[in-house]
Amino acid sequence: PGARSWRTASSATAGIAALMAAAISFVFAWTWRFSTRSAQFIALWLAALMLLTPGPVLGISLLQIFNRDVFATIYDSRAIVAIAQCLRVLPWIFLLQIATLSRGAASPWEQLRVEGASTFHVFFWAIRTRYRSLALASFFMGF
Repeated sequence: PGARSWRTASSATAGIAALMAAAISFVFAWTWRFSTRSAQFIALWLAALMLLTPGPVLGISLLQIFNRDVFATIYDSRAIVAIAQCLRVLPWIFLLQIATLSRGAASPWEQLRVEGASTFHVFFWAIRTRYRSLALASFFMGF
């Protein structure tokens, strides 16, 4: 029973981390489409910096950030592990998504905007209809 509950908790933590990474990188990749060249360069630079950061340095940094009284519930739970896993795969998923989203045609999104759809409506429509497989691939890449 002990080993089974440990595996279940570990899989749940990995699933939550993968879901967080996929969702965060979708938002970043979506804003990438409409940002300036300098903002895109800064985003690529930050992604490269995150890829070059060793895991122990990331872990020590997270411990230093969350080892405060304000963040005691996060520090004492599995959330810090999920955050660390999310940050480790976030640049990989982001790079996958910007490569995919930058190739798509913008005409359906422009048509929705002309019809008065909000930015969030266009974003979720695109994920639900056109990029369902990308969302699934992003999740499994983070898992």
